[in-house]
Amino acid sequence: MKRFITFLFLLITSTNMIFAAMEIGGVYYNLIKSSMTAVVAPSSKYSGEITIRSSVTVNGETYTVTGIMNGAFMNCTGVTSVTIPSGVKQIARNAFSGCTGLTKISIPNTIK
Repeated sequence: MKRFITFLFLLITSTNMIFAAMEIGGVYYNLIKSSMTAVVAPSSKYSGEITIRSSVTVNGETYTVTGIMNGAFMNCTGVTSVTIPSGVKQIARNAFSGCTGLTKISIPNTIK
């Protein structure tokens, strides 16, 4: 238990702290404090029309959305469309794998 508490303390006080899966406007984001960036996180709860924000604000701090994680929308058969803002630079492998209901996706030319 003592090791767990020490680990938790170090994690909380780290400047590279990552907040896992914060839901904002129906999309889950991992926030990366050290770079003030965010990436779209995996969730089985996605459905319908998804609009990814170019930035998200949590506790008065703004994070720029720069990517979509591996398997973020994997097997979310209820997702019908996804709009990705121009600030997003990377879409990881299998981000949309198994999205059989996906009929429209807007991908900006900023994707590498």
